[in-house]
Amino acid sequence: LGILASTNKSLQIFDMNQNQLLSSIPDSHSKIIHTLNFYTLSSNEALNVFYTSSTDNLIKVWDLRICQPVRVFSD
Repeated sequence: LGILASTNKSLQIFDMNQNQLLSSIPDSHSKIIHTLNFYTLSSNEALNVFYTSSTDNLIKVWDLRICQPVRVFSD
């Protein structure tokens, strides 16, 4: 899988083996995303989780199975 954060505040999830767009999430943050990373644990469930952060002062934890944030942290 490949996940791309765009300057239009959207996320695109790609299947790199099939060269296919799996999902697009518009307006994932209210400002530009500056960090995107997979959650790294030795669990198979962790492969479905990634997080993003933005200049909107939010950190969102996403689940790839539902393409929605499952947790949002703010200051």
